[in-house]
Amino acid sequence: ETAIDTLSRLLALDSSEPEMIRYASGALDVLYGSSSQFAKQVEVLRRASEWAESSEERKGLLSRMAEVEEVALEDQDAALRSWDLVLAEDPQDGPALAACERLYESRGQYREMADMVRRRVDLMADPQERAQGLQKLASLHEQRLQEGSAAIDCLLEVLDLPVDGVPVLEKLSALYRSEGRYDDLLDSLERRVQTAAGAERAELLFEAGVVLAEELSRPADALEHFSDVVRIDSDHSGARKRLLGFVSDRDLRLRAAEILDPLYEAGGAYDALIELLELLCEDNDDGAAVMGNLRRIASLREAHLSDSAGAFEALKKAVRVGLAEPELPELLSDLQRLAAENDALNVLVGVYREIAPDVFDGDLQRRLYLDIADLSRAVLQDDTTSLQYYRLLLDAQPYDKRALAALE
Repeated sequence: ETAIDTLSRLLALDSSEPEMIRYASGALDVLYGSSSQFAKQVEVLRRASEWAESSEERKGLLSRMAEVEEVALEDQDAALRSWDLVLAEDPQDGPALAACERLYESRGQYREMADMVRRRVDLMADPQERAQGLQKLASLHEQRLQEGSAAIDCLLEVLDLPVDGVPVLEKLSALYRSEGRYDDLLDSLERRVQTAAGAERAELLFEAGVVLAEELSRPADALEHFSDVVRIDSDHSGARKRLLGFVSDRDLRLRAAEILDPLYEAGGAYDALIELLELLCEDNDDGAAVMGNLRRIASLREAHLSDSAGAFEALKKAVRVGLAEPELPELLSDLQRLAAENDALNVLVGVYREIAPDVFDGDLQRRLYLDIADLSRAVLQDDTTSLQYYRLLLDAQPYDKRALAALE
């Protein structure tokens, strides 16, 4: 107490001697601090800062004062005011900026905290350190201030630095999606694809394809992305499903089928391949293409699925659309064989009766009329139908020996 009283009187009496002031205030700082008289310690430091002869000396005293106010007095408001005085002396003072950042964060003053972080980042020369600071600032804008665009701007700054940009691109992708910036999202995904491999690359391509299809209305580009996915992972269910969906698009169906067909064939996915071929037949004005697909369906069902009945049904459809095609005779032979295997000659006769009037080839039409008549008489015991078709044949060819013999 005696020392404190003596130094206090000395400080009050001799304010014209800088050295004496420094000595007295320094000693009082220590004595007040050790005796827990923190309010008086702060006052001594404040007076000493007013008498400081240099900016550095003043900054040091004000910094010491701020630390006492924050830690010992637990007075954050006073500490912030003191740190502001430090920054008034030197706007680039690192410890002061860091202290203000910490204090603003503890008080939930995130706008002010963001300003401190930005000021600190602007002082950082090391790329790694600067990148970390920018990412912290981005997180602050996104999570505390709900400012997605500002967060994006911070992360874009990171990409300009010579640091690993992959984690940043991942974060940018998420932000672009939440902000609805789909062109930018696509760009970030494409950049990530360039450095990815294997399953990760496939997933990024798939995500980019979904963005193209659903958000940017670019189905053709989306299809090619899904194609790239199955080239990496032929079993990727999401890409396969998306590609199958394109089969209903008249402009893209052939390209989608071109991609899926060999995948299904190689994997023995014959049910899926048949579904694909059936989709290709829907809403399709190309009779030759439809007939070819139906013939293939029949072949797959018979050869790989032991489904003779299903093959017969497919060929029934094929002959109806292939009346003008040169493969029709071969189709009819296969249809007749399958009808016999499935005990469906009555159905075969019905198909023949349906298509025969529209067959352009006269010889083939004659064959159909004779088959209808013969099968109706010999297999179906339907003499009425048999007579009808022998007579139709004679109307076209009055001297047809086979028809005349049968009628006789």
